[in-house]
Amino acid sequence: MNEPLANVKVIGVGGAGCEVIRRVKRRGEIPGVAYLAIDAGSQQTARNRDGGIVTAELLPADHTSSWDRDTVTKAARDPSFVSRLKQAISDADVVVVVAGMGGATGTGVSPEVAGMAGETGAFVLPIVTMPRPSEGKKRNKAAEEGISCLRTAVRNVVVVSQYRIIELGSHNNCGMFPWAEAERFLVEGISSMIDLIAVPGEINVDLSDFRRVMGIPGVAVMCRGESRCTGSKKNPILDATEWALGHPTADMQLKGAKGVLVNFCGNSEVATAEYVDALDFVRREVNPNVDWAFGVFEPKGVGYDCARVTLIATGLQPRGLSWWQAE
Repeated sequence: MNEPLANVKVIGVGGAGCEVIRRVKRRGEIPGVAYLAIDAGSQQTARNRDGGIVTAELLPADHTSSWDRDTVTKAARDPSFVSRLKQAISDADVVVVVAGMGGATGTGVSPEVAGMAGETGAFVLPIVTMPRPSEGKKRNKAAEEGISCLRTAVRNVVVVSQYRIIELGSHNNCGMFPWAEAERFLVEGISSMIDLIAVPGEINVDLSDFRRVMGIPGVAVMCRGESRCTGSKKNPILDATEWALGHPTADMQLKGAKGVLVNFCGNSEVATAEYVDALDFVRREVNPNVDWAFGVFEPKGVGYDCARVTLIATGLQPRGLSWWQAE
């Protein structure tokens, strides 16, 4: 049970990406999973280094010019940095690149990192956040450009709209500030994807199946659902799945998706038929011919009345450059 099912490297790029992977790592050590933090300055990388995460500073501490996107992108193309990064991820089966788009480092460096990771033969899955509309047109335009660059380097990009997460946050009644809810969503969503391919569970997703479903070109959207229903609710797994499909974290419909990757979290009291019902619901709502893969986990502390579902739909078609923005 301690043997890794796959070698996974999780790379945080920029301040937002580094903070997310630091929180993912705090959830516990997983055999075969390693974390890297890449940022321009020393403050964020120092925090991650203290947490046992391999770090890389793109710019020296005494760098005096502004950390604009062109500067950090150029630094990421330095042969020394490229060599060190490729060596660090040379044994990876899957590389997850986490970044917040709109700023300098996440926007300018994540496409470079994703491209380098792809050259090693690993399957690369970027998971990035779009800024809120209130953060201004300049930042949102930069985010659009960054995602466009990412999509030329990889087959799929999972884009999460902070606006949508904040809008949906009241469902869990978490009592957090909006940005904390967005971060919580990312941490739990990324952890679920790692569990699917790296952590032995009741049902795991084979690496080849992961590559097949996540490699379907187009747009990818992540959804999460949670159900603490009791009493008349006899199938919390199905209830959580219904919530997830009805509330995607991007402003688009999941109907017609070509692939679906699902992580179910329940416990031994959940009958096999209940998972089957949930999968049948996914096929009816998304696409009867959808290519799917799923895993089942029974984490400690999760009772029958606290089912969780994480789902990524792939092969969706964007509605133009601003498809992820709120109207």
